[in-house]
Amino acid sequence: MRKKHFIGAMLAFGCLLPSLAICDKMELISLQDLGRTALQVPVALAGLLGQAAESQEDLRAPELYEVAHGALLEPGQSGRAVVLVKRLLMELDYPVRPGDFFDKNLSEQIGHFQEEQELAQAGDAHWGKVGSATLSRLRERVTWAMYDPTLGEGLAKYARSHASGGQSFCYYYVARAIHAYTRPFLEGLHAYMAADLLAESKSFREVRVAAKALDKLPAGAIVVWDKGNSRSGHISIADGSGQEISDHVSRQMISHYGGAGHRVFLPVAEPKFQQAKALQNLKPQRAQAL
Repeated sequence: MRKKHFIGAMLAFGCLLPSLAICDKMELISLQDLGRTALQVPVALAGLLGQAAESQEDLRAPELYEVAHGALLEPGQSGRAVVLVKRLLMELDYPVRPGDFFDKNLSEQIGHFQEEQELAQAGDAHWGKVGSATLSRLRERVTWAMYDPTLGEGLAKYARSHASGGQSFCYYYVARAIHAYTRPFLEGLHAYMAADLLAESKSFREVRVAAKALDKLPAGAIVVWDKGNSRSGHISIADGSGQEISDHVSRQMISHYGGAGHRVFLPVAEPKFQQAKALQNLKPQRAQAL
């Protein structure tokens, strides 16, 4: 009778575990066995929780800077990098679903992009996944897609109409044209100094263009040459037809007399996914001198 009461008490307080065996004669297991089993349960639960945590950790998407340095973004992962890749694809008009999960749809759209850019073909191990090469190409194509022809053509037209015909003040005249459409931000005495300032401007995005292809740039693209063996380097605005404009108009320079390298900056519009309304028509502001 005491045993039955003891069993009822244990059941009432949730002490009797399903895994504990009771013999046909209703004899309870020893308190020593009960204590041993009770200690084993939390250990087992902790192991299961640990495995679940490891599983969740495995599904964490790497950050984009990690992808740029060799990590792989692939189906089944979740995180901020997935959202950012989807935004890049949206800029290129690929139909992707919202959210931070790398699903089958996203993999397929990545695969289509890779095929179009000749980065991978269906069946390749990295098809539908985002590595450093795919991420770099996505960013590059999005930058070109953001090119703003209204701003670009406006820059070229303004620069051409105000060119002096001289050859010693390229930076002044290019900055004057740019500042007619943006807040004044270019400063310094030498043309090569403009590169880092343009890289920080929201109105321009840097793109990689081979020197031999500079004469194919769209209107408004800014080419900045480092100084090399020269004192100041050079800066100009492409007119979209193979010519460049600064303080004078000439054929697009594809090599610098100072032996320096070059950087190219495109005039761009606001990204689609950040737009709350259509871009307003650009109106030139009063020109600002350096």
